[in-house]
Amino acid sequence: MSVLIDNSITIYEALEHIKDGKYVMPAFQRQYVWSMEQIEKLWDSILLDYPIATFLFWHVDDDNVSWDTYFCNFLSEVTFDSRKQADSVNYELSNIDVKMTDTAVLDGQQRLTSLFLSLFGRAYIRQKHARKKIVGGTVVKLLIELNKHKLTVDEEEYNSKKYDIKFTEKVGKLSPTQFEIREILSDKFRDDTTREQAIESAISNVP
Repeated sequence: MSVLIDNSITIYEALEHIKDGKYVMPAFQRQYVWSMEQIEKLWDSILLDYPIATFLFWHVDDDNVSWDTYFCNFLSEVTFDSRKQADSVNYELSNIDVKMTDTAVLDGQQRLTSLFLSLFGRAYIRQKHARKKIVGGTVVKLLIELNKHKLTVDEEEYNSKKYDIKFTEKVGKLSPTQFEIREILSDKFRDDTTREQAIESAISNVP
């Protein structure tokens, strides 16, 4: 089995590969179990430029998979219960076309799923007495508060977040000092010629 521990690929490149169907998971991977808090802390680590460990990939081709080798796609939406824990969802198993899909993720599934859901997918929260195991509910967004005077994090608490980044059900009109994480994918932030101006615009309303 050809295994690659890749330290060079960017987060964005990995997520693009998931979106394009290039990356899948082996059928033996466990279900998605992360909570909202774990996703928030993952993003906090990224913003602090902390290492988030490596990803372990398995290159798949006609020589190492057969007709009865099954894989599953990454989740594109997830529902969290009222305790903000992810509902266990059974992945749909399928075969793959190795001409299009050539990589299976052996380690890093929970982290990559969390990042993919944050930027490309949809997240919901199910109210306390709603029916379980049904995808859907109240849409939530992942936001960061840019105004340090509005921060709700306790920096003295052990293992606390340093940035005020959290999921919210209040997805209507955002405060001028709130920034939705998935906005970093917009062209103005990705383009070198407009990024600086976009950042200045985003923070212009912050006291």
